[in-house]
Amino acid sequence: MKIKNVLVAVTGMSPQVVTETIYALYINKNVIIDEVQIITTSKGCEQAWIGLGMEDGEQPSQLVQLCKEYNLPAIPFTKENIFVIPDADGNAVADARSVGDHNALADYIINHVRELAEHDNVNIFASLAGGRKTMTFFMGYAMSLFGRSQDSLSHVLVSEEFENVKDFFYPTIKDKRVTNYNNISFNAKNAQVTLAEIPFVRMRDEMPERMIKQKASYTETIKLINVASQEPKLVIDLVNKRVLANNFDVPMANAEIAFLAWIAQLGEEGAEGVSIPTEGSPSEEYAEGFKEFYEIINNGITSKVELSLHKGMDKSYFNDRKTKVKTAFKQALGQRSAENFSLQAIKKLSERSSAMLFGLKIAPENISVLFKEQTKVVTMDVFSKKALYQKR
Repeated sequence: MKIKNVLVAVTGMSPQVVTETIYALYINKNVIIDEVQIITTSKGCEQAWIGLGMEDGEQPSQLVQLCKEYNLPAIPFTKENIFVIPDADGNAVADARSVGDHNALADYIINHVRELAEHDNVNIFASLAGGRKTMTFFMGYAMSLFGRSQDSLSHVLVSEEFENVKDFFYPTIKDKRVTNYNNISFNAKNAQVTLAEIPFVRMRDEMPERMIKQKASYTETIKLINVASQEPKLVIDLVNKRVLANNFDVPMANAEIAFLAWIAQLGEEGAEGVSIPTEGSPSEEYAEGFKEFYEIINNGITSKVELSLHKGMDKSYFNDRKTKVKTAFKQALGQRSAENFSLQAIKKLSERSSAMLFGLKIAPENISVLFKEQTKVVTMDVFSKKALYQKR
């Protein structure tokens, strides 16, 4: 599988940052860029094409000149390499000045990076050197969310005298006159371009799978990431067969919802946790407690569940439900947030035993189990192993 190095840059009215970055990556890191992707506004699009892709009379484009001068492989560049950010109505954003424009910038940049990072044969070299400050912020944030170990983030710095020189695109090998806005000329050959690599926190492994695989808004992504730092609140809705973690839907099979509701109800009744059944000693009490909740959500017991629990709930059945509950939270919320809602080891069963009690580390007042009206619900005293019934 051929690995492709892709430069992704946000630009505004100064597309020179693209050639400067290509030059700096090659000179400083010996990295050869294979493809360029520019994210910009409709105004920036015009400047990007004029500055990088358009031929000037008999002169080739600046990008072509750079590649030829430094004997680099040609980098294909057409208008399809320039991605113009659309607003909520699908129209090209001309300039990022309104709140709506900035929301569009955020959503587009984040999803562009997310989609690119899905390709295993792509190394992303993201640049923060161009565009408005908000664009560069969103690019950096997108890399934190979705960037992988092989991806990098950088900024380029040029010699002060070349900062406002519109016809400077990279340090040339031969003498070349360039002129700034004050009509002062400089030799492009003398320019210094420094590549500043920017370390960033990689949070991809903490992101839920659905956010990595599916398009999401910036606002939704932020809310989901922040779940990990919020006080966990859990709603187990047996009526509508739903689980909500801090108002986020957590898709879960009926058996797992019933298992979670059973564990939650035990906590509400004051139990400190549930021990895993010992090998060869299935628990009839556990099975009865679980089946009460499963009956509610499934409108009866299936033959499969009845067969699996006819001798009681064994170690395998318990662990399978526990693992699937944790997996469901991880897929919906990400690794870090899932830890707040999954079943965890609470304490030892006794001082002499290495067995652990498992439960939810969520304050009982932050857990809501919604039942159908007038349905019998079972709770269980773990220590006396005595089933207790109450009417809801």
